[in-house]
Amino acid sequence: MKRFTTILMVSVVILFILVPVTFAGSGSPEKPEGAIPRGLAIQGDAPGEKLVGVVAMEHYGFYTCGTANCANARATVRLRKSNVLRTFFAYVNDVVVGDFRGNQEQLMQAMKADILSAFGMDPNAQIVVRSLEEFGSADDFNSPLAQISGGPIFNYVMDIVLSVK
Repeated sequence: MKRFTTILMVSVVILFILVPVTFAGSGSPEKPEGAIPRGLAIQGDAPGEKLVGVVAMEHYGFYTCGTANCANARATVRLRKSNVLRTFFAYVNDVVVGDFRGNQEQLMQAMKADILSAFGMDPNAQIVVRSLEEFGSADDFNSPLAQISGGPIFNYVMDIVLSVK
């Protein structure tokens, strides 16, 4: 009986060592360092208070403006600071399609005052994007909403960390 207990204990120890080692490298692949989605302005080392959340942005109502293609944009941002969770909305007209940095600046300016006020921060503070994760898009070409808005709707969803300084 003593021999059975020894064999059982050795087997359990081996199992506890081998199982974690087997699954150690099986997670999702890492995003390459320094890969900024579509040229957005990101300051990874920005100091200040962090606001963490999710942003969903969409372009709709496409038209030609001068030599560029333009659209309207709207964004919904849900941000958390400690236990305080707030949601913000912004609508911006006449954004240049493909100018993601310009779109980012226009939408940030449209929401800046509301964000700072909702979290009780200095109204003159700066808000910068500290990081974006899980950048993805889901474009809609055929839904009734796309038809009503005059064409496709381009959707972007991402996790975001803002820094307020």
